[in-house]
Amino acid sequence: MDTRFAITEYHDAKAVNKQLDDLLASPIYSISPAALKEYEDEYFAKKCQKSKAMIEEAKQIIPGGVQHNLAFNYPFPIVITKADGAKLYDIDGNEYYDFLQAGGPTVLGSNPPEVREALADPLSVIIEAIRTTLEQSPPELSADIIDNGITLTGGGALLRGLDLLVEKETGMPVHTAERPLDCVADGAGRRLNRLPQGGRKRKR
Repeated sequence: MDTRFAITEYHDAKAVNKQLDDLLASPIYSISPAALKEYEDEYFAKKCQKSKAMIEEAKQIIPGGVQHNLAFNYPFPIVITKADGAKLYDIDGNEYYDFLQAGGPTVLGSNPPEVREALADPLSVIIEAIRTTLEQSPPELSADIIDNGITLTGGGALLRGLDLLVEKETGMPVHTAERPLDCVADGAGRRLNRLPQGGRKRKR
């Protein structure tokens, strides 16, 4: 059995909780205005110039300016362009650790190599199935697909970039359903609503 990713050591939960309790009970130390100003000048002003320029440009277009729903708001939002595991990279090339795994997966996806490799084969099967279906479709259905494109449904439709991959491989416009996880239930409900009142009568 592959144990490379298994838990090999269990920490003492009581000891960990005590450390957290001690931390919460300790005094709160704030950053002095002078130290904060120095950090702004030495880091943000010098190393995040592209982020600052992009945010200033966005403020001219987006009413109310730009805010970020995570932590990178002060003194201006950082433009994150890449995520790799727990690391984030901004437009200026600076590297950050996302300890909560929030910004990366939420915005860009962690996208580790192991996940990409594991998805390669299933995605190939999906693309081949789509091609086969298109080749075997009757002319009237093919014309409808060409006019309206392909709509992705189900949980797989939420896979980031799947629509772009299918569009690239088929040459057709691809859309993701507004509520892909609910498509089967919604379709079944609509079909049931079209049944005659009282249901179908059984033949004797």
